[in-house]
Amino acid sequence: KRVGPDAKIGIVSGEATASNLNAWIGFMQKTAEEKYPDLTLLSPQYAGGTAERAAQISGDLMTANPDLKAIIAVASSTCPGVAQAIETAGKVGQVIGTGYCSPNTARSYLKSGAFGFTVLWDPAKLGYLTVWAGKQLIDGTPFQAENEVPTFNEPVAYDAETGILLLGPPAVFTADNVDNYDF
Repeated sequence: KRVGPDAKIGIVSGEATASNLNAWIGFMQKTAEEKYPDLTLLSPQYAGGTAERAAQISGDLMTANPDLKAIIAVASSTCPGVAQAIETAGKVGQVIGTGYCSPNTARSYLKSGAFGFTVLWDPAKLGYLTVWAGKQLIDGTPFQAENEVPTFNEPVAYDAETGILLLGPPAVFTADNVDNYDF
């Protein structure tokens, strides 16, 4: 929505061997292919878990692709580097940064405009769901397609094929709400 249906977008991830990060990238690629066929997602670049390397990669992406519209940081360790590169290049408002990082990590970049928003799971809900799921397993109680979890407003879905409990929508942090969070 923020870059248009035919934009070019870079991806800066953490470790190349991180299965969770690669799964997220796979979902991005699949969604882009299905819903936005004119969108160009550049091949993921891997920063090895350091903000410094993410900044270098992001700067190189912007230099090599002057028509780049956005960079997605696919690891909390890459968010600062991506945002710093956008700021350093003077591209705030021209290249949109976003990613998966905590509000404390992203706060200054959300406020500067280098990041439009970041997303992350709610750590309290994730912790509660993890303990609840462990208790279900210990008690031998199988997960249902829809699970009523105490303190959750909505049922938690379970995908039996993949064995995944779905926490639900992520928390979205913006310049307007980031100061409401401290983690």
